[in-house]
Amino acid sequence: MGQNQSTEGAIPGSAPGSGNVLEDLSELWPTAVASLATIFFLAFSPKVVGNFTSFFIIIGGVGFLVYTGTIASVLEVLSNMSLQEQLAHGAAVIAAHFFIGSQVYSLLGVDGWFKGKPKVLAMSKEQAQQEAKDNVTYPQTLPDDLKQAFDVCYISLAQELVNDLPSNYEMPQEVIDWISNMHDYNVKGGKLNRGRTVVEVHQRLAASTGVQKLSARELYRAAALGWCVEWLQAFFLVADDIMDDSETRRGQPCWYKKSDVKMIAINDSFLLESAVFRILKRHFGSEPYYAKLVDLFHEVIFQTELGQLLDLTSQPMTNDPHKHVVDLTRFTINRYQLIVKYKTAFYTFYLPLALGMITSGHGTASKLSLARNICCIIGEFFQIQDDYLDCFGDPKVTGKVGTDIQDNKCSWLVVQALSRADDKQKSILQNNYGQWNDSKVKKIKDLYVDMKLPELYKEYEEKTYTDVMKLIGDINDMPTEIFELAINKIYKRSK
Repeated sequence: MGQNQSTEGAIPGSAPGSGNVLEDLSELWPTAVASLATIFFLAFSPKVVGNFTSFFIIIGGVGFLVYTGTIASVLEVLSNMSLQEQLAHGAAVIAAHFFIGSQVYSLLGVDGWFKGKPKVLAMSKEQAQQEAKDNVTYPQTLPDDLKQAFDVCYISLAQELVNDLPSNYEMPQEVIDWISNMHDYNVKGGKLNRGRTVVEVHQRLAASTGVQKLSARELYRAAALGWCVEWLQAFFLVADDIMDDSETRRGQPCWYKKSDVKMIAINDSFLLESAVFRILKRHFGSEPYYAKLVDLFHEVIFQTELGQLLDLTSQPMTNDPHKHVVDLTRFTINRYQLIVKYKTAFYTFYLPLALGMITSGHGTASKLSLARNICCIIGEFFQIQDDYLDCFGDPKVTGKVGTDIQDNKCSWLVVQALSRADDKQKSILQNNYGQWNDSKVKKIKDLYVDMKLPELYKEYEEKTYTDVMKLIGDINDMPTEIFELAINKIYKRSK
């Protein structure tokens, strides 16, 4: 007798049995597996679509399969199989469920069944609740370009800092306008390398755990920490310009040099510092590592102020503000290293890395101590580069004409010259250093060349880079990319 089966009574849309099990299964397989797998995984993924939505996905999906006859046809095919065939194909369907479901997880950026970490940091339910509690709302999207995203975050943070001045501090509009203008003038105009480094460190540490891209929320929070470093930098620079009696900063008059500002700039520097801690409290006040962040900033501020004191007192003060005493005996290698370490290394290199480490789960005392040691070496390297480029760099490349010699600065070049000079060379240094006279400046530069200080610098640069890379290579308990990022940014730089 023939094997043809009747189609009478078939559900609309169902595939009639052909009598060939493999042929029937091949027709039903794509629709059945894809539909069932998608329903299964979305139904058990409330963190993606929510419990309420998951329920309707199940109901709608099952209804769709019943209407199209897929379920009835699958059952019909299975009834024609032997037990061994049913078990084999059942195992294949389960495998397909897991494969398709894992791809759904991957695309939606949440934890997969086979991976401990998501590819994209998505906001959890607890984080959303904390946002509501703290009255903080983060953007849903940010530009993919880091520089653009970083700039967007500044606009939001600067607005946050003045939003509550009328309600919480009874401040009139003129104060709000003053602070907004002061922030824009002093915070935005720099290279922003320190602040962006915080974000890059956060990205690299996240990538080491399998996260390919930060969510908008995580990127914003990393940028907020980066901008804290930039607000801190602005605080230092406004105060430093007053102490040094500087004229310009970043291509414009120093803040205190503006006719409508003058010594109000002293108070403004305090406001810039306070902005750091207001941002920290608003965005990280509920985090378990909040106290670590606050302590880190306080410590780095104190360290930088000590470095500034060492620098300011490297030459004796006089009663006549227009008369400068040059006492080169105070320019020692030990003093120079302390100035560089405390005035530059901690807040330029250690702070950005330490912030990213703390917020990424690498903020243990031992790891931070290791980072501090490496960053201090890199920081000294950076400042020595600056000193060298101030004297021998191309102004067309560096963007400025160096004045360390005229300003009587305790620079690496003069310290090295003094440690190697004979009596005649020391006399040249004493009689020409620290004076605004082109011919005397030339004598100092010629002396540096005669003493082969440019060659000494090249040797130092190569040795330091080799030493730092060896230290990085010995690290085995944390990602090394963040240290490579720091050293490679400055190695062989020309500006």
